Amino acid sequence: MTAPPQKTRARLLCALGLVAIAPPAGFFYLGQNRLGLIYFVLAFGALLLATIAPLVYLSLSVISLVHVLLLSYFDQMQIGKRSFPGLRGALMGILLLLVSVVLTRGFLIDVSRVTSDSMLPVLRTNDLLLVKKWPPRNMRHGALYLINFKDKEGSYVKRLIGLPGDTVTMRGNHVSLNYKPITELEPLNGRELFRERIKETHYQIMDRYNITRRFSRHFPLGQNEFFFIGDNRSNSSDSRIYGAIGIDDVVGEILFHFTPRRG
Repeated sequence: MTAPPQKTRARLLCALGLVAIAPPAGFFYLGQNRLGLIYFVLAFGALLLATIAPLVYLSLSVISLVHVLLLSYFDQMQIGKRSFPGLRGALMGILLLLVSVVLTRGFLIDVSRVTSDSMLPVLRTNDLLLVKKWPPRNMRHGALYLINFKDKEGSYVKRLIGLPGDTVTMRGNHVSLNYKPITELEPLNGRELFRERIKETHYQIMDRYNITRRFSRHFPLGQNEFFFIGDNRSNSSDSRIYGAIGIDDVVGEILFHFTPRRG
């Protein structure tokens, strides 16, 4: 097959450059609006995953570069008479993609990764989290949230144990809420797994040392104070150390978690 005609080479180079910046931009530039929309959705998803899987966006860029070259190979480089043709469409595509990703990750949903084993047995290191980031309302006992501690860098997933007005009591690693035990005393597997229940929420915790002390620590919660604990009670830095946090330190609620396949 012969090389593209001279009049289309400049367009091809421009399209390749735009695709390298943002995959849908090159297709909008060529008037391939349907392909541009498809790559827009793919690029949007890849950018949401960029912090935990940067190679996804890089792989999409390579695929789109190859796709543009295939279009030139089959002589489909003419700009169609559709909405948003040419360079105007490409720039609008880039702007819309950036604005969509920034607004979504900043205010709606984000993807995060578990960075420690402090939430065993429910969550493991490198598990993926889908986080709802709009202002939390009606926060629920026993739900999982991504939070910040003022004296600790980074964001961490922990379980909400106490709401404003509650009193959380720790006896060793076992918990009582408003002076009612929520941790069952008998381990599930004879050693380190225990069941907890807060109202209708059931989950398992891990306590490798099964520590139950005679003395108790009480944490009465005031207005705008929330108490979070990791499920791995023997290996979690949480409100037992850093204290309760305010609503402004709650990043968002965990909507879904996924464990990647391990080799």
